Amino acid sequence: FDEAIECSDMAAVYRPGSNAVNIWPQPNNGVFNATGIADRAILIDALGRSVPIHVAKVSEVQGFEVQLLDPIPGTYFLMDPDGIAPAMRVLVSR
Repeated sequence: FDEAIECSDMAAVYRPGSNAVNIWPQPNNGVFNATGIADRAILIDALGRSVPIHVAKVSEVQGFEVQLLDPIPGTYFLMDPDGIAPAMRVLVSR
């Protein structure tokens, strides 16, 4: 070991169909778009309770529109039931 340091180039790449999850807008009023999730996604509140949602596919590019059925301001977590994509934080305000 000669204590030499080497670096290699790295680049972030978004690939449709990958497990990258994007949610917008943040915060939202209980209706938001999400890509990188399954249409069976579940929403969990800060206490770990499942929250009723309606998920509708918009397009391949725009992903899904997620609507809380009874939006209450707070922090939620959108989760992939298959565990492939990471849980993502969703902020709901009025």
